[in-house]
Amino acid sequence: MTTMPSTGPMPNPPSASAMYRPHRPSSAISFQGARTLALTSTPGSGAPDTLYWADVRAWAAEGAAILDFAPRGDGGSPITNYEYSTDNGSTWTPLSPAQTTPPLAIGGLAPGVAVQLSLRAVNAAGPSNPGSRQTSVTPVDTQAARFVAVNPTRLLDTRAGAAAAPLPPGGVTFVDMPGSMPASATSVAVNVTITGQTGWGYASVGPGSAPAADYTRTSLINWQTPGRTFANATTVALAQAGQPALGDLFVYNGSNGSAHVIVDLIGYYAAAADVPDATVFVPVEPTRVYSSRTSGGKLGDGQQRLVDVSGGGVVPERATAVAYNLTVAESTGPGHLAVAAGGQLLPPTSVINWAAGQRVANSSSTQVSAGRRITVFGSGAPTHFLVDVVGYFIAAADLPPGVTGAEYRALPPTRVYDSRVVLDPPLAGGPSGLLGEPRTTDMRFGGLLPDTALAVAANVTAAYASGQGLLTTAPATAAVPPGTSLLNWESGQSTVANASVLGTGDCRVKFWAAGFSEAPYLVDVGGYYDALP
Repeated sequence: MTTMPSTGPMPNPPSASAMYRPHRPSSAISFQGARTLALTSTPGSGAPDTLYWADVRAWAAEGAAILDFAPRGDGGSPITNYEYSTDNGSTWTPLSPAQTTPPLAIGGLAPGVAVQLSLRAVNAAGPSNPGSRQTSVTPVDTQAARFVAVNPTRLLDTRAGAAAAPLPPGGVTFVDMPGSMPASATSVAVNVTITGQTGWGYASVGPGSAPAADYTRTSLINWQTPGRTFANATTVALAQAGQPALGDLFVYNGSNGSAHVIVDLIGYYAAAADVPDATVFVPVEPTRVYSSRTSGGKLGDGQQRLVDVSGGGVVPERATAVAYNLTVAESTGPGHLAVAAGGQLLPPTSVINWAAGQRVANSSSTQVSAGRRITVFGSGAPTHFLVDVVGYFIAAADLPPGVTGAEYRALPPTRVYDSRVVLDPPLAGGPSGLLGEPRTTDMRFGGLLPDTALAVAANVTAAYASGQGLLTTAPATAAVPPGTSLLNWESGQSTVANASVLGTGDCRVKFWAAGFSEAPYLVDVGGYYDALP
Protein backbone atom coordinates (compact mmCIF):
# COMPACT_ATOMS: atom_id res chain seq x y z
CA MET A 1 0.00 0.00 0.00
CA THR A 2 1.41 3.39 -0.96
CA THR A 3 1.58 6.22 1.53
CA MET A 4 0.82 9.89 1.37
CA PRO A 5 1.07 12.86 3.72
CA SER A 6 -1.65 12.98 6.35
CA THR A 7 -3.44 16.10 7.54
CA GLY A 8 -3.63 14.82 11.11
CA PRO A 9 -3.23 11.76 13.33
CA MET A 10 -3.62 8.49 11.49
CA PRO A 11 -6.03 5.92 13.00
CA ASN A 12 -4.35 2.54 12.84
CA PRO A 13 -6.37 -0.12 14.73
CA PRO A 14 -5.57 -3.82 14.44
CA SER A 15 -6.49 -5.42 11.09
CA ALA A 16 -6.89 -2.08 9.33
CA SER A 17 -4.73 0.51 7.66
CA ALA A 18 -6.06 4.03 7.50
CA MET A 19 -4.95 7.43 6.41
CA TYR A 20 -6.72 10.49 5.17
CA ARG A 21 -6.12 13.32 2.81
CA PRO A 22 -8.05 16.56 2.26
CA HIS A 23 -10.73 16.78 -0.37
CA ARG A 24 -13.24 19.55 -0.93
CA PRO A 25 -16.62 18.54 0.56
CA SER A 26 -19.80 18.96 -1.44
CA SER A 27 -23.51 18.72 -0.75
CA ALA A 28 -24.55 15.56 1.09
CA ILE A 29 -26.98 14.55 -1.61
CA SER A 30 -25.95 16.90 -4.39
CA PHE A 31 -27.65 16.55 -7.74
CA GLN A 32 -25.60 13.63 -9.05
CA GLY A 33 -26.80 13.44 -12.62
CA ALA A 34 -27.53 15.62 -15.57
CA ARG A 35 -30.93 14.97 -17.11
CA THR A 36 -32.46 18.07 -15.60
CA LEU A 37 -33.49 19.64 -18.89
CA ALA A 38 -34.11 18.61 -22.47
CA LEU A 39 -33.63 21.70 -24.60
CA THR A 40 -35.05 21.98 -28.12
CA SER A 41 -34.03 24.66 -30.61
CA THR A 42 -36.34 26.67 -32.81
CA PRO A 43 -37.33 24.52 -35.82
CA GLY A 44 -34.71 24.73 -38.52
CA SER A 45 -32.28 22.61 -40.45
CA GLY A 46 -29.13 22.80 -38.34
CA ALA A 47 -27.12 20.14 -36.57
CA PRO A 48 -27.78 19.54 -32.85
CA ASP A 49 -26.33 21.96 -30.32
CA THR A 50 -22.95 21.32 -28.72
CA LEU A 51 -23.08 18.93 -25.79
CA TYR A 52 -21.68 20.52 -22.64
CA TRP A 53 -19.27 18.02 -21.16
CA ALA A 54 -19.48 19.62 -17.75
CA ASP A 55 -22.97 18.08 -17.60
CA VAL A 56 -21.93 14.55 -18.63
CA ARG A 57 -21.65 11.86 -15.97
CA ALA A 58 -19.62 8.79 -16.95
CA TRP A 59 -20.15 5.54 -15.04
CA ALA A 60 -18.10 2.36 -15.37
CA ALA A 61 -19.87 -0.85 -16.41
CA GLU A 62 -18.68 -4.29 -17.49
CA GLY A 63 -16.50 -3.61 -20.55
CA ALA A 64 -18.56 -0.51 -21.15
CA ALA A 65 -19.24 3.08 -20.13
CA ILE A 66 -22.64 4.56 -19.29
CA LEU A 67 -22.99 8.27 -20.14
CA ASP A 68 -25.79 10.29 -18.57
CA PHE A 69 -26.46 13.91 -19.50
CA ALA A 70 -29.05 16.52 -20.37
CA PRO A 71 -29.76 16.49 -24.12
CA ARG A 72 -29.18 19.88 -25.71
CA GLY A 73 -31.09 21.50 -28.55
CA ASP A 74 -31.74 19.21 -31.51
CA GLY A 75 -31.25 21.88 -34.18
CA GLY A 76 -34.87 21.58 -35.27
CA SER A 77 -34.64 17.97 -36.39
CA PRO A 78 -34.94 14.92 -34.11
CA ILE A 79 -31.72 13.35 -32.87
CA THR A 80 -31.30 9.99 -34.62
CA ASN A 81 -28.21 8.66 -32.84
CA TYR A 82 -25.00 9.53 -31.00
CA GLU A 83 -21.40 8.97 -32.03
CA TYR A 84 -18.37 8.58 -29.77
CA SER A 85 -14.62 8.92 -30.18
CA THR A 86 -11.78 7.45 -28.14
CA ASP A 87 -8.99 9.31 -29.97
CA ASN A 88 -9.91 12.95 -29.34
CA GLY A 89 -12.18 13.22 -32.36
CA SER A 90 -9.94 11.73 -35.06
CA THR A 91 -12.45 8.95 -35.71
CA TRP A 92 -16.11 8.60 -34.74
CA THR A 93 -18.16 5.45 -34.13
CA PRO A 94 -21.98 5.48 -34.21
CA LEU A 95 -23.77 3.65 -31.42
CA SER A 96 -25.13 0.35 -32.71
CA PRO A 97 -27.98 -0.16 -32.34
CA ALA A 98 -28.84 3.53 -32.43
CA GLN A 99 -29.59 5.23 -29.11
CA THR A 100 -31.38 8.55 -28.88
CA THR A 101 -32.15 8.98 -25.17
CA PRO A 102 -29.65 9.03 -22.28
CA PRO A 103 -28.28 7.19 -20.46
CA LEU A 104 -26.20 5.80 -23.33
CA ALA A 105 -24.20 2.57 -23.22
CA ILE A 106 -20.85 2.45 -25.05
CA GLY A 107 -19.70 -1.17 -25.18
CA GLY A 108 -16.68 -3.04 -26.46
CA LEU A 109 -14.23 -1.20 -24.19
CA ALA A 110 -11.23 -2.87 -22.55
CA PRO A 111 -11.80 -3.55 -18.82
CA GLY A 112 -9.31 -1.90 -16.49
CA VAL A 113 -8.06 0.54 -19.12
CA ALA A 114 -8.95 4.22 -18.77
CA VAL A 115 -10.48 5.68 -21.91
CA GLN A 116 -11.10 9.30 -22.88
CA LEU A 117 -14.51 9.65 -24.51
CA SER A 118 -15.89 12.37 -26.76
CA LEU A 119 -19.57 12.38 -27.71
CA ARG A 120 -21.68 14.12 -30.31
CA ALA A 121 -25.34 13.99 -31.31
CA VAL A 122 -26.50 13.31 -34.87
CA ASN A 123 -29.64 14.39 -36.75
CA ALA A 124 -30.62 14.63 -40.42
CA ALA A 125 -28.38 17.69 -40.86
CA GLY A 126 -25.31 15.94 -39.48
CA PRO A 127 -23.35 15.70 -36.23
CA SER A 128 -23.08 18.32 -33.51
CA ASN A 129 -19.87 19.97 -32.40
CA PRO A 130 -18.48 17.63 -29.70
CA GLY A 131 -17.14 20.47 -27.59
CA SER A 132 -13.60 20.87 -26.33
CA ARG A 133 -13.72 18.53 -23.31
CA GLN A 134 -13.64 14.76 -22.90
CA THR A 135 -14.68 12.50 -20.05
CA SER A 136 -12.59 9.70 -18.60
CA VAL A 137 -13.90 6.32 -17.47
CA THR A 138 -12.29 2.97 -16.63
CA PRO A 139 -14.58 0.05 -17.54
CA VAL A 140 -14.62 -2.89 -15.13
CA ASP A 141 -14.41 -6.65 -15.55
CA THR A 142 -17.04 -8.07 -13.20
CA GLN A 143 -16.29 -11.50 -11.77
CA ALA A 144 -18.97 -13.92 -10.59
CA ALA A 145 -18.53 -14.41 -6.85
CA ARG A 146 -20.24 -16.28 -4.04
CA PHE A 147 -20.85 -15.21 -0.45
CA VAL A 148 -18.96 -16.24 2.67
CA ALA A 149 -20.47 -15.03 5.94
CA VAL A 150 -18.03 -14.35 8.78
CA ASN A 151 -18.36 -13.61 12.45
CA PRO A 152 -18.72 -9.81 12.64
CA THR A 153 -15.23 -8.31 12.83
CA ARG A 154 -14.29 -4.69 13.54
CA LEU A 155 -11.86 -3.41 10.90
CA LEU A 156 -11.71 0.26 11.79
CA ASP A 157 -12.67 2.47 14.73
CA THR A 158 -11.21 5.97 14.61
CA ARG A 159 -12.04 6.38 18.32
CA ALA A 160 -9.65 3.57 19.34
CA GLY A 161 -5.88 3.22 19.52
CA ALA A 162 -3.01 5.52 20.32
CA ALA A 163 -3.59 7.56 17.13
CA ALA A 164 -7.35 7.87 17.57
CA ALA A 165 -8.79 10.91 15.81
CA PRO A 166 -11.98 11.73 13.89
CA LEU A 167 -12.01 12.05 10.14
CA PRO A 168 -11.78 15.78 9.29
CA PRO A 169 -14.16 17.58 6.91
CA GLY A 170 -13.40 16.41 3.37
CA GLY A 171 -11.11 13.69 4.69
CA VAL A 172 -10.86 10.17 3.33
CA THR A 173 -9.66 7.08 5.18
CA PHE A 174 -8.57 3.81 3.58
CA VAL A 175 -9.31 0.40 5.07
CA ASP A 176 -7.57 -2.90 4.33
CA MET A 177 -9.22 -6.30 4.61
CA PRO A 178 -7.89 -9.24 6.67
CA GLY A 179 -5.16 -11.28 5.03
CA SER A 180 -7.27 -14.43 5.47
CA MET A 181 -9.54 -13.41 2.60
CA PRO A 182 -8.69 -15.08 -0.75
CA ALA A 183 -7.08 -13.08 -3.52
CA SER A 184 -10.18 -13.63 -5.66
CA ALA A 185 -12.39 -11.63 -3.27
CA THR A 186 -14.24 -9.02 -5.33
CA SER A 187 -16.35 -7.25 -2.70
CA VAL A 188 -17.23 -7.19 0.98
CA ALA A 189 -20.34 -6.78 3.09
CA VAL A 190 -19.61 -4.16 5.75
CA ASN A 191 -21.55 -2.15 8.30
CA VAL A 192 -20.41 1.49 8.42
CA THR A 193 -21.20 3.66 11.45
CA ILE A 194 -20.77 7.42 11.79
CA THR A 195 -20.68 8.86 15.31
CA GLY A 196 -19.42 11.88 17.22
CA GLN A 197 -19.85 14.15 14.21
CA THR A 198 -19.65 17.90 14.70
CA GLY A 199 -21.48 19.10 11.59
CA TRP A 200 -23.94 17.92 8.95
CA GLY A 201 -23.32 16.14 5.68
CA TYR A 202 -22.76 12.66 4.33
CA ALA A 203 -20.31 9.77 4.05
CA SER A 204 -19.53 7.71 0.96
CA VAL A 205 -17.81 4.34 0.60
CA GLY A 206 -16.21 2.69 -2.42
CA PRO A 207 -13.26 0.71 -3.77
CA GLY A 208 -9.86 1.99 -2.70
CA SER A 209 -8.77 2.32 -6.34
CA ALA A 210 -11.52 4.86 -7.11
CA PRO A 211 -10.34 8.32 -8.24
CA ALA A 212 -10.93 11.20 -5.85
CA ALA A 213 -13.71 12.50 -8.10
CA ASP A 214 -15.77 9.42 -7.19
CA TYR A 215 -15.87 10.29 -3.49
CA THR A 216 -18.67 12.81 -4.03
CA ARG A 217 -20.73 10.97 -6.68
CA THR A 218 -22.82 8.84 -4.32
CA SER A 219 -23.59 8.69 -0.59
CA LEU A 220 -24.07 5.91 1.96
CA ILE A 221 -25.02 7.80 5.15
CA ASN A 222 -26.60 11.25 5.48
CA TRP A 223 -27.03 13.26 8.69
CA GLN A 224 -28.33 16.63 9.76
CA THR A 225 -27.92 16.28 13.54
CA PRO A 226 -24.45 16.61 15.11
CA GLY A 227 -23.58 13.97 17.68
CA ARG A 228 -26.17 11.37 16.64
CA THR A 229 -25.01 7.90 15.61
CA PHE A 230 -25.96 6.53 12.17
CA ALA A 231 -25.23 3.11 10.65
CA ASN A 232 -25.72 1.60 7.21
CA ALA A 233 -24.62 -1.83 5.97
CA THR A 234 -23.62 -2.18 2.34
CA THR A 235 -21.88 -4.43 -0.16
CA VAL A 236 -19.01 -2.62 -1.82
CA ALA A 237 -16.45 -3.55 -4.47
CA LEU A 238 -12.83 -3.87 -3.43
CA ALA A 239 -9.96 -2.06 -5.13
CA GLN A 240 -9.60 -3.21 -8.74
CA ALA A 241 -6.63 -5.49 -9.35
CA GLY A 242 -3.82 -3.72 -11.16
CA GLN A 243 -5.16 -0.27 -10.29
CA PRO A 244 -3.23 2.01 -7.89
CA ALA A 245 -4.89 2.03 -4.49
CA LEU A 246 -4.18 3.24 -0.94
CA GLY A 247 -6.34 0.52 0.56
CA ASP A 248 -9.12 -1.93 -0.21
CA LEU A 249 -11.94 0.53 0.61
CA PHE A 250 -12.28 4.28 1.03
CA VAL A 251 -14.59 6.07 3.46
CA TYR A 252 -15.07 9.75 2.70
CA ASN A 253 -16.41 12.41 5.08
CA GLY A 254 -18.41 14.81 2.92
CA SER A 255 -19.59 16.96 5.82
CA ASN A 256 -18.68 20.37 7.17
CA GLY A 257 -17.44 18.90 10.46
CA SER A 258 -15.35 16.03 11.76
CA ALA A 259 -16.77 12.54 12.33
CA HIS A 260 -15.66 9.24 13.78
CA VAL A 261 -15.94 6.20 11.49
CA ILE A 262 -16.47 2.53 12.40
CA VAL A 263 -16.28 -0.27 9.81
CA ASP A 264 -17.36 -3.85 10.64
CA LEU A 265 -16.87 -6.79 8.29
CA ILE A 266 -19.92 -9.06 7.85
CA GLY A 267 -18.82 -11.23 4.92
CA TYR A 268 -17.16 -11.27 1.53
CA TYR A 269 -17.68 -12.48 -2.04
CA ALA A 270 -15.05 -14.60 -3.80
CA ALA A 271 -14.62 -17.08 -6.63
CA ALA A 272 -16.38 -20.37 -5.91
CA ALA A 273 -13.24 -22.34 -6.78
CA ASP A 274 -11.32 -20.63 -3.97
CA VAL A 275 -13.93 -21.03 -1.23
CA PRO A 276 -15.68 -24.42 -1.35
CA ASP A 277 -18.31 -23.42 1.25
CA ALA A 278 -19.26 -20.16 -0.50
CA THR A 279 -22.98 -19.72 -1.14
CA VAL A 280 -25.28 -18.37 -3.83
CA PHE A 281 -28.08 -15.89 -3.17
CA VAL A 282 -31.82 -16.33 -3.59
CA PRO A 283 -33.90 -13.12 -3.43
CA VAL A 284 -37.42 -13.34 -2.01
CA GLU A 285 -40.21 -10.80 -1.84
CA PRO A 286 -39.67 -8.87 1.41
CA THR A 287 -41.31 -10.90 4.18
CA ARG A 288 -41.91 -9.85 7.79
CA VAL A 289 -40.76 -12.80 9.90
CA TYR A 290 -40.83 -11.15 13.35
CA SER A 291 -42.32 -8.21 15.25
CA SER A 292 -41.79 -7.66 18.97
CA ARG A 293 -45.11 -5.82 19.02
CA THR A 294 -46.88 -9.16 18.65
CA SER A 295 -44.33 -11.49 20.25
CA GLY A 296 -42.03 -10.87 23.19
CA GLY A 297 -42.45 -7.13 23.67
CA LYS A 298 -39.65 -4.59 23.81
CA LEU A 299 -36.05 -5.76 24.05
CA GLY A 300 -34.19 -4.18 26.97
CA ASP A 301 -30.60 -3.47 27.91
CA GLY A 302 -28.54 -6.65 28.29
CA GLN A 303 -31.36 -8.85 27.02
CA GLN A 304 -31.25 -11.20 24.05
CA ARG A 305 -33.94 -12.82 21.96
CA LEU A 306 -33.93 -15.85 19.68
CA VAL A 307 -35.78 -15.05 16.45
CA ASP A 308 -37.05 -17.59 13.91
CA VAL A 309 -36.36 -16.17 10.42
CA SER A 310 -37.68 -19.13 8.42
CA GLY A 311 -40.85 -17.20 7.55
CA GLY A 312 -42.94 -20.33 7.38
CA GLY A 313 -40.72 -21.83 4.68
CA VAL A 314 -39.58 -18.67 2.90
CA VAL A 315 -36.05 -19.56 4.04
CA PRO A 316 -35.35 -23.29 3.44
CA GLU A 317 -33.78 -25.62 5.99
CA ARG A 318 -30.32 -25.76 4.42
CA ALA A 319 -29.87 -21.97 4.16
CA THR A 320 -26.72 -20.79 5.96
CA ALA A 321 -27.36 -17.02 6.09
CA VAL A 322 -30.10 -14.46 5.46
CA ALA A 323 -30.26 -10.93 4.12
CA TYR A 324 -32.64 -8.95 6.31
CA ASN A 325 -33.92 -5.51 7.21
CA LEU A 326 -34.01 -4.61 10.91
CA THR A 327 -36.26 -1.76 12.12
CA VAL A 328 -36.44 -0.29 15.64
CA ALA A 329 -39.39 1.78 16.88
CA GLU A 330 -40.91 3.31 20.01
CA SER A 331 -37.66 3.45 21.95
CA THR A 332 -37.56 5.47 25.17
CA GLY A 333 -33.89 6.45 24.86
CA PRO A 334 -30.75 5.85 22.81
CA GLY A 335 -29.34 2.39 22.21
CA HIS A 336 -28.13 -0.18 19.72
CA LEU A 337 -28.75 -3.78 18.68
CA ALA A 338 -26.31 -6.52 17.70
CA VAL A 339 -27.17 -9.64 15.69
CA ALA A 340 -25.57 -13.09 15.44
CA ALA A 341 -26.51 -16.61 14.41
CA GLY A 342 -28.93 -18.25 16.83
CA GLY A 343 -27.18 -19.41 19.99
CA GLN A 344 -23.96 -17.49 19.32
CA LEU A 345 -22.35 -15.11 21.82
CA LEU A 346 -22.70 -11.33 21.71
CA PRO A 347 -20.49 -10.04 18.83
CA PRO A 348 -18.16 -7.05 19.34
CA THR A 349 -20.11 -5.04 16.76
CA SER A 350 -23.54 -3.42 16.36
CA VAL A 351 -26.01 -3.42 13.48
CA ILE A 352 -28.32 -0.52 14.26
CA ASN A 353 -28.20 2.61 16.46
CA TRP A 354 -30.97 4.99 17.47
CA ALA A 355 -31.83 8.08 19.48
CA ALA A 356 -34.80 8.42 21.83
CA GLY A 357 -38.08 7.91 19.99
CA GLN A 358 -36.39 7.46 16.64
CA ARG A 359 -37.71 4.95 14.10
CA VAL A 360 -34.81 3.74 11.99
CA ALA A 361 -33.97 0.78 9.74
CA ASN A 362 -30.77 -0.92 8.62
CA SER A 363 -30.30 -3.89 6.31
CA SER A 364 -27.58 -6.47 6.76
CA SER A 365 -26.70 -10.17 6.42
CA THR A 366 -26.00 -12.71 9.11
CA GLN A 367 -25.35 -16.40 9.55
CA VAL A 368 -28.25 -18.48 10.86
CA SER A 369 -28.30 -21.52 13.11
CA ALA A 370 -29.33 -24.95 11.87
CA GLY A 371 -32.89 -24.09 12.93
CA ARG A 372 -32.87 -20.89 10.82
CA ARG A 373 -32.68 -18.65 13.87
CA ILE A 374 -30.77 -15.51 14.78
CA THR A 375 -30.10 -13.90 18.16
CA VAL A 376 -30.79 -10.19 18.66
CA PHE A 377 -28.95 -8.49 21.55
CA GLY A 378 -30.24 -5.30 23.17
CA SER A 379 -28.14 -2.46 24.57
CA GLY A 380 -29.49 0.80 25.91
CA ALA A 381 -33.12 1.83 26.17
CA PRO A 382 -35.88 -0.78 25.56
CA THR A 383 -37.18 -0.81 22.00
CA HIS A 384 -39.53 -2.67 19.70
CA PHE A 385 -37.88 -4.24 16.68
CA LEU A 386 -39.05 -5.86 13.45
CA VAL A 387 -37.22 -8.26 11.12
CA ASP A 388 -37.95 -8.50 7.38
CA VAL A 389 -36.17 -11.13 5.25
CA VAL A 390 -35.26 -10.14 1.68
CA GLY A 391 -33.28 -13.21 0.66
CA TYR A 392 -31.11 -16.08 1.79
CA PHE A 393 -27.73 -17.68 1.05
CA ILE A 394 -27.39 -21.39 0.38
CA ALA A 395 -24.92 -23.82 -1.21
CA ALA A 396 -25.67 -24.22 -4.91
CA ALA A 397 -26.03 -27.97 -4.43
CA ASP A 398 -28.73 -27.40 -1.79
CA LEU A 399 -31.01 -25.14 -3.84
CA PRO A 400 -34.65 -26.26 -3.56
CA PRO A 401 -36.15 -27.72 -6.76
CA GLY A 402 -37.15 -25.04 -9.24
CA VAL A 403 -35.31 -22.25 -7.37
CA THR A 404 -32.62 -20.25 -9.20
CA GLY A 405 -29.61 -19.03 -7.26
CA ALA A 406 -27.44 -16.06 -8.18
CA GLU A 407 -23.80 -15.03 -7.98
CA TYR A 408 -22.72 -11.51 -7.16
CA ARG A 409 -21.02 -9.15 -9.61
CA ALA A 410 -19.58 -6.00 -8.07
CA LEU A 411 -19.73 -2.57 -9.72
CA PRO A 412 -18.38 0.83 -8.75
CA PRO A 413 -21.16 2.73 -6.89
CA THR A 414 -23.48 4.11 -9.57
CA ARG A 415 -26.41 6.51 -9.19
CA VAL A 416 -29.07 4.97 -11.42
CA TYR A 417 -31.97 7.18 -10.33
CA ASP A 418 -32.57 10.57 -8.73
CA SER A 419 -36.15 11.79 -8.85
CA ARG A 420 -34.95 15.40 -8.49
CA VAL A 421 -32.71 15.16 -11.56
CA VAL A 422 -35.24 13.62 -13.92
CA LEU A 423 -37.87 16.01 -12.57
CA ASP A 424 -40.17 13.26 -11.30
CA PRO A 425 -42.48 14.36 -8.48
CA PRO A 426 -41.58 13.21 -4.96
CA LEU A 427 -42.86 9.82 -3.85
CA ALA A 428 -45.96 10.47 -1.73
CA GLY A 429 -48.17 8.62 0.70
CA GLY A 430 -51.82 8.00 -0.05
CA PRO A 431 -55.01 9.18 1.68
CA SER A 432 -54.96 8.99 5.50
CA GLY A 433 -51.25 8.23 5.43
CA LEU A 434 -51.65 4.85 3.70
CA LEU A 435 -49.47 3.62 0.84
CA GLY A 436 -49.60 5.83 -2.21
CA GLU A 437 -49.35 4.84 -5.85
CA PRO A 438 -46.21 2.82 -6.74
CA ARG A 439 -43.46 4.05 -9.02
CA THR A 440 -41.39 1.62 -11.07
CA THR A 441 -37.69 2.34 -11.47
CA ASP A 442 -35.55 0.64 -14.12
CA MET A 443 -32.23 -0.55 -12.68
CA ARG A 444 -30.59 -1.26 -16.05
CA PHE A 445 -29.55 2.39 -16.48
CA GLY A 446 -28.85 2.07 -20.19
CA GLY A 447 -26.94 -1.21 -19.87
CA LEU A 448 -25.48 -1.38 -16.36
CA LEU A 449 -27.33 -4.64 -15.60
CA PRO A 450 -27.98 -7.64 -17.82
CA ASP A 451 -31.46 -9.10 -18.20
CA THR A 452 -30.35 -12.07 -16.08
CA ALA A 453 -29.99 -9.93 -12.91
CA LEU A 454 -32.30 -11.23 -10.18
CA ALA A 455 -31.53 -8.53 -7.61
CA VAL A 456 -29.37 -5.47 -7.01
CA ALA A 457 -27.32 -4.30 -4.04
CA ALA A 458 -28.58 -0.74 -3.74
CA ASN A 459 -28.54 2.18 -1.33
CA VAL A 460 -31.89 3.98 -1.29
CA THR A 461 -32.05 7.54 0.07
CA ALA A 462 -35.17 9.55 0.84
CA ALA A 463 -34.21 13.20 0.61
CA TYR A 464 -35.79 16.21 2.33
CA ALA A 465 -38.93 14.37 3.43
CA SER A 466 -41.63 16.81 4.50
CA GLY A 467 -42.93 14.76 7.44
CA GLN A 468 -43.15 11.32 9.02
CA GLY A 469 -43.29 8.40 6.59
CA LEU A 470 -41.87 5.19 5.22
CA LEU A 471 -40.77 3.67 1.92
CA THR A 472 -41.12 0.06 0.79
CA THR A 473 -40.04 -1.86 -2.31
CA ALA A 474 -40.79 -5.05 -4.22
CA PRO A 475 -39.92 -6.51 -7.63
CA ALA A 476 -41.76 -4.77 -10.46
CA THR A 477 -43.72 -7.97 -11.06
CA ALA A 478 -45.30 -7.84 -7.57
CA ALA A 479 -49.04 -7.23 -7.74
CA VAL A 480 -49.33 -5.85 -4.20
CA PRO A 481 -46.93 -4.16 -1.74
CA PRO A 482 -45.11 -6.56 0.60
CA GLY A 483 -46.27 -5.33 4.02
CA THR A 484 -42.72 -4.43 5.06
CA SER A 485 -40.63 -1.26 5.07
CA LEU A 486 -37.16 -0.37 3.82
CA LEU A 487 -36.87 3.22 5.06
CA ASN A 488 -38.53 4.98 7.99
CA TRP A 489 -38.26 8.63 8.90
CA GLU A 490 -39.61 11.00 11.53
CA SER A 491 -40.78 14.58 11.16
CA GLY A 492 -37.69 16.76 11.00
CA GLN A 493 -35.45 13.81 9.99
CA SER A 494 -35.26 15.06 6.44
CA THR A 495 -32.77 12.66 4.80
CA VAL A 496 -32.34 8.94 5.53
CA ALA A 497 -30.67 6.06 3.68
CA ASN A 498 -30.64 2.28 3.83
CA ALA A 499 -28.58 -0.11 1.70
CA SER A 500 -30.32 -3.39 0.98
CA VAL A 501 -30.81 -6.14 -1.58
CA LEU A 502 -33.70 -5.26 -3.89
CA GLY A 503 -35.27 -8.13 -5.80
CA THR A 504 -36.07 -7.14 -9.37
CA GLY A 505 -38.73 -8.10 -11.88
CA ASP A 506 -37.40 -7.60 -15.41
CA CYS A 507 -34.58 -5.56 -13.80
CA ARG A 508 -37.12 -3.12 -12.38
CA VAL A 509 -38.19 -2.30 -8.82
CA LYS A 510 -41.45 -0.84 -7.48
CA PHE A 511 -41.34 1.84 -4.78
CA TRP A 512 -44.19 2.91 -2.50
CA ALA A 513 -44.35 5.62 0.16
CA ALA A 514 -46.72 5.93 3.11
CA GLY A 515 -47.28 8.58 5.74
CA PHE A 516 -48.06 12.26 5.72
CA SER A 517 -45.08 13.38 3.68
CA GLU A 518 -43.50 13.56 0.27
CA ALA A 519 -39.92 12.48 -0.40
CA PRO A 520 -37.68 12.62 -3.46
CA TYR A 521 -35.64 9.43 -3.60
CA LEU A 522 -32.26 8.33 -4.96
CA VAL A 523 -30.94 4.87 -5.85
CA ASP A 524 -27.22 4.00 -5.92
CA VAL A 525 -26.32 0.51 -7.20
CA GLY A 526 -23.11 -1.22 -6.09
CA GLY A 527 -23.58 -4.54 -7.88
CA TYR A 528 -26.08 -7.18 -8.92
CA TYR A 529 -26.95 -10.83 -8.37
CA ASP A 530 -26.72 -12.67 -11.69
CA ALA A 531 -28.70 -15.87 -12.22
CA LEU A 532 -26.67 -19.06 -12.39
CA PRO A 533 -26.36 -20.39 -15.94
